[in-house]
Parts: sequence; C-alpha cells; structure tokens
Amino acid sequence: MVAMDLTRAGVALTLPFVTQVWQIYVLIFLLQAASAAFTPTFQATIPEVLPAERAGRPVDRGGWSTPGGRPMRRMRPPWQ
Repeated sequence: MVAMDLTRAGVALTLPFVTQVWQIYVLIFLLQAASAAFTPTFQATIPEVLPAERAGRPVDRGGWSTPGGRPMRRMRPPWQ
C-alpha cells in the first residue's frame, strides 16, 4: 500500500514537468493504475485495523473512507 501511494505521489509531482502530450497519457495511466490497486486495498484493510464493532461502518457509508466520499455523499438525494 505504501509503494502504491508513493507511486501516486511521484507521478503527481512529475506532472508539471511534462513536455509532450504522450508523457501526460503515460503518467495518468500510471496514476490510475496505482489508484486502482490502492483504493480496494485501503478499503479491505479498514476492517482489519478497526475494532470489530466499528469495522463495517466506514466502508458501508458509501465512500466515507475514501477521499471525495463526503462531497459525493452530500450530493445524493435525501431518500437514498
């Protein structure tokens, strides 16, 4: 998980220094590939780290445990 997060940070830090369009495509591909591996691993680790009585709550709340989860939760209609 640490390696994936460091990969994402490294790619994000190199984005301002690209000079060709193809470099942007490669960096975005690497960023999304690292995120695709990081996010499920992060969500699967939460139940192992938290106590058993609280393990289901962060994952079950529709993204509260992930960045951007709170704003997306607020955008839902109240009946959901």
